[in-house]
Amino acid sequence: MRISLTRKLTYHLLRTYLPSLLFVCLGWMSMFIPIEHIPGRVVMGMTALLTVSSMFGATTTVTPPVSYATKLDFWMVGCICFVFAVLLEFIVVITLKYSIIDRDEGLKEAKIPAQVHPVNNLGLKVGQDGWVASVSKKSGNTNEDARKITRKVDKICIRVYFGVMVIFNIIYWLDVWMTNQNHGQTPKSDGTYDCFRLN
Repeated sequence: MRISLTRKLTYHLLRTYLPSLLFVCLGWMSMFIPIEHIPGRVVMGMTALLTVSSMFGATTTVTPPVSYATKLDFWMVGCICFVFAVLLEFIVVITLKYSIIDRDEGLKEAKIPAQVHPVNNLGLKVGQDGWVASVSKKSGNTNEDARKITRKVDKICIRVYFGVMVIFNIIYWLDVWMTNQNHGQTPKSDGTYDCFRLN
């Protein structure tokens, strides 16, 4: 005799799937905040990550303990990875921004031979080693260039993030649907199922 146990989808749909998906979307929407607003992006990303992580821990208390990973576990781990990717993208973008600024902006001193640039004409001070300090001009467009580059990276990451999230959902729910088909369930007249296997 074979006994097949299933769980109602409605409970986890309202208590786990929908809230976790909303927090993943919250992390995605934080990428629309300009890079200059660092506190806003960090707060939204960290809030989403901590909330999804606590939800993952809460699901273990309402589901029977098993010795293998369930589909619900894969879903929650996927949501955590998505939210973590938002914070990782922010770190990459902010590092890129300040690396551009450090490279192109600020006072840069370069030693040049005094024989090549007469001191009397340039009005520069000669050191004891016979070299003079030359100060390069600040680039007024450095901040603007850094902002454009980081914003372009943000836009690319927004599209990639959304595409991967859609693909993940398609694969996940197709797998859930096919699992239930393989266990002999047939859809009702409205095309829905009474229950879904989540393990």
